[in-house]
Amino acid sequence: MIFGASHLVTILLLLGVQTTAPAAEGQALKHRAFQLERAEGKNPYSLEFPIVLTEPGKIRVYVDGWGNALKDVKGKPIRVWLLDARGIGSGSSNVKHPTIERKWVLEEQFLAAQGTKGNALQRGVDQVELDLSKGKYIVMLSNLSDDRSFRGEILIAYPGTRWELDKDVEEQQQKKPDLLIKSISLDRSNHPVIEIANEGEGSILAGKWHLERERPVILNIRLQAKEFKIPLSEFDPEQKLRHPGKSLKYVVQEAVTEATTIIVRVDAEDQLPETNERNNRETVRLSPTVRK
Repeated sequence: MIFGASHLVTILLLLGVQTTAPAAEGQALKHRAFQLERAEGKNPYSLEFPIVLTEPGKIRVYVDGWGNALKDVKGKPIRVWLLDARGIGSGSSNVKHPTIERKWVLEEQFLAAQGTKGNALQRGVDQVELDLSKGKYIVMLSNLSDDRSFRGEILIAYPGTRWELDKDVEEQQQKKPDLLIKSISLDRSNHPVIEIANEGEGSILAGKWHLERERPVILNIRLQAKEFKIPLSEFDPEQKLRHPGKSLKYVVQEAVTEATTIIVRVDAEDQLPETNERNNRETVRLSPTVRK
């Protein structure tokens, strides 16, 4: 298959990993914004994202469109390839390559609509394959459409040692989310119930749910001389807050035993660019109910 020459494109990359290896030091994360220009006839416009594995484990690739970028598109115009780097040489971005033999294509996925939400491209790499490939792989993202360009984000999680996190990924969104604390109350067992909503016009990038070791979105709770720091992947595992107008209720497992003040702040580390940064914190006085 022949690839046409790519135009000059500014790519913002952010890497991230999840691996079968037990040591946290072996985890890496890569995450970038991308813009795929139109294909030139039958030659797709392609971008390459090189990664280097340092141990056996699992590679996961997530792709998501910004706004309406991938909506209402007939067919599946976005192709994701995971390649053994030996198939294309140096693996630098935006290079016209000769034919890539199919034997170097390790995994393939075609995307349409909202991308791969809940359906990541995956590959497990054992020690035998790692020795043969020397840990060098390429994730290739291609636009097969000759009448549409696409913008979005790609997140690659793999067993490595580098974390490249670029805050400019979110800044490229034209519409931004707005997380706020809608209410704080007690349930029948005197556990605090925190209602959180996204009342902005924009979505939270899917990659935020995969940041666990470094700079995650945090729900910070101070209650009865204790402090809880809960990452986005835990307080919103179903990604309910990802889209505008959605909300969730999070139940704190610490029961209130006496009248006390609870202080709650969502996105406590200011990792999300929001339309309003002043509604992320709420302080409420709670009094437990004594039930007979």
